Amino acid sequence: MTASITETRKDKILKSLRKKLLFRRATHTSEGPDSGGESSVITKVRRGILAGNKNANKGSRKIEIGWLNFDTSNQMCRQVRKKRGGSTRRVDICKESTIKEVEAVAKSLFFPNGTSPNGPIENFDFEIRDFSGEKTECKETIGEINILRFYLASK
Repeated sequence: MTASITETRKDKILKSLRKKLLFRRATHTSEGPDSGGESSVITKVRRGILAGNKNANKGSRKIEIGWLNFDTSNQMCRQVRKKRGGSTRRVDICKESTIKEVEAVAKSLFFPNGTSPNGPIENFDFEIRDFSGEKTECKETIGEINILRFYLASK
């Protein structure tokens, strides 16, 4: 009895693997330079696969935004903690948004009504940095970027 159960299980696994291999072969053959009209067929197949993927269908992404403030005594940027008006916040943002729009959202989060415990917004110069602290000036939208943690760096 256990032999028949394992055989049906093996058959199901093999069937799903064959299906995946056929899909991969179809995508590799259609992505070549001489693919012709096959790419539209593959696009339809991929859309069918992504139909159940709720994250692919969403128009927004969750990103994390933190605040780094330049400390003149140490000559380096330090993360502003929650009790000083900072911390890392999770925000839903449109996939079509750019880095400039992320900067505007971060300013509104950390400077409500134009002020924070560190002072008014007019006293700071801002830029957006990525998770490693490097300055980010990309022209891509949020939907195209893999990194989803940004920092509002002020000086």
